[in-house]
Amino acid sequence: MPDISKTNLSPADVLRITEASLGREAADSEPLTAGQCNALYAVTLSDGSRCVLKIAPDPSLRLRRGERWLMQTEISAMRLAQTLPGVPLPRILAEDRTCALCPAPFFIMEYAPGHSAALDRPRWSAEEHDRWYRRFGEMIRAIAGARAPSFGIVASGRTFSTLSAFAGDMLEMVLADCRDFGVDTGADADEILARFGRETAFGCVTEPRLVHYDFWENNVMLEGERISSLLDWERAVWGDPLMEDRFRSYALCPALLEGYGGPGFTLDEAARRRCLWYDLTMAACLMADVFVRQYAEDSQYRWARRMFVETWEKLR
Repeated sequence: MPDISKTNLSPADVLRITEASLGREAADSEPLTAGQCNALYAVTLSDGSRCVLKIAPDPSLRLRRGERWLMQTEISAMRLAQTLPGVPLPRILAEDRTCALCPAPFFIMEYAPGHSAALDRPRWSAEEHDRWYRRFGEMIRAIAGARAPSFGIVASGRTFSTLSAFAGDMLEMVLADCRDFGVDTGADADEILARFGRETAFGCVTEPRLVHYDFWENNVMLEGERISSLLDWERAVWGDPLMEDRFRSYALCPALLEGYGGPGFTLDEAARRRCLWYDLTMAACLMADVFVRQYAEDSQYRWARRMFVETWEKLR
C-alpha cells in the first residue's frame, strides 16, 4: 500500500524532534510500518530506553471527512483511557500541534512492550481464539466505562444529542466521500439515508460511551499471556459500544459477546439492527480508503463492496 498520507522524515529530523520535545539525547531511530495514516518511528534514547514518535498526515492532505481530527482525537482518548482500570496503553510523553518542529502535528509516547496479536492469530487454536476474544470483550466493556454528555467523534468539536444523529452523520460523511472519489458502492446513497431516517433501533441507547473503534489484533500488543497495550486510539468516539470493530459481522463471535456481556449474553433485535448499520458504514469506509489512499490493487474494495451490498439488502 502506498504511504501518501505519511509524513516521512529523515533519521536526523526524527532525532532532532525527539530531543527538542523530551529534553533528552536520542541515539537512534527506525521507521515502523504499521498504520495507514500516520508515520511512526521507534526512537532509542541514549540511556537505552525507547519511545515512539507519531506524526500526523500533512494538514493540507485530503482525507475522509471523518478523519479530520485523528491526532487530537488520539491524544485526548489516550489521556482519558489512562484513567480506566483494565485498559493498558502507553503514556504520552510530549505533543506538539504547532508544526514548528515538524511539518505536521505529532506526539511522542512510551514504547509498547510485546508484539502485535496479529502475528499470533494465524497460529491460534479455536480455544486460544476464544480465550483472547473473551479478553477483548472484557476490555471493550472496560473502555465503555467512560461516559460523556453527548455523542460524537472524540475531540472533533461536533456533538450530537442522540445516537441516531451521530450514527447518521458518520454514514452521511462516508457516503459523501464515496461520491466525491467516484466509488461505486452498489447502492443509492439517497435511498440509504432515507431508510436510515426511518430507523428506530437507535433510540434505546441514550448514554454516550467511549469506543476505541479500531480494536482488532493489529492494535493489541501481547506480552506472554497478557495484553500489554492497546494502540491506535485515533478513531475513538463517544457512541454505542457496538460500534467497535470486533462487533462487525466479519469478527463477531460468541466468545467476544461473553467477554463483553457475561455468559449467555446475546444481542437483541434492536442491537442487531444497529450492528447492520455500523457494518454498512464500515464497509463504505473500507471502500473509500482504497481510493482516498490510492491503493495499488482493489481486493479490499471488492470485498467491502460485497459486504456493503449484502448488508444493505438486509436493511431495506
